[in-house]
Amino acid sequence: MRNNIQLILRYIKSRIPEEILHEAFRPHETGRTLDTLIKEHVIIDMVLDQANLYTGKVKKILLQAGFLQPVDHEDSNMFIHGSNSVYKIPPEYRENRPISLVLDISYPNELIRANAHDYGGSSGSRSVANRADEMLTSFTMSPAYLAPQPILVDGHAGIIRLEPPISMHTDWILACCLEFDDRLTGMSSNMIPHLQKLCLIACQMYIYTKLWVKINMGQLVGGAALEAIRSVVEEYRDKEDQYHEALMKFRGSSLFSADHLGDYLSLALGS
Repeated sequence: MRNNIQLILRYIKSRIPEEILHEAFRPHETGRTLDTLIKEHVIIDMVLDQANLYTGKVKKILLQAGFLQPVDHEDSNMFIHGSNSVYKIPPEYRENRPISLVLDISYPNELIRANAHDYGGSSGSRSVANRADEMLTSFTMSPAYLAPQPILVDGHAGIIRLEPPISMHTDWILACCLEFDDRLTGMSSNMIPHLQKLCLIACQMYIYTKLWVKINMGQLVGGAALEAIRSVVEEYRDKEDQYHEALMKFRGSSLFSADHLGDYLSLALGS
């Protein structure tokens, strides 16, 4: 299996002098490896959180009646008239990952129902709401229900809310994005070069923040070595625009990856 973290670390270490990396991350003071510190402070803390805001693994999940959560009508922060509006999706139905974005919600047709196992399983029974909708749709040639708007309440806990609230359970299918984990598994190969560039720029920004003041105060090595470090670190000034550009390219690479493009087309076509 491809180790995406190691690919990024090798990319960074081949483009930033080792002496500067050691001065910025100080592994000799923490007793931790340089790789571990770069992963923690740059790849995870700086890049992964932002990357998960823009992309993720697209997944469709069948909202089962067993996911419903009790609603406290006295809670002023969640004024809900319907008792079938809050769902807590168990970790095993979302690949043990947090939900980063909710994309769409749709009413399942017979084709989707026939393949319900692809969406995390089914309760095995069809609700009264499902049957009623099918009957009305057969006469009117249009859906009997307008789909509510899914709202992400707590991505880590897998909690979503439907708005407007509804009073009858329906086997909605939720389309959402799952966060990438800290090993960056599930990324398509064409996303990795853009992620490498993004992490490199983030590392340069981190180094500039950590070292620039110290360099100008003469707190690093003296003489020619100090000037050599200064000339490199000074190049890392004002990287914010490059970082944003790289972030948008990474987002674009995810949209046009083979895996994600198929997911988005499936979502657009409602299949």
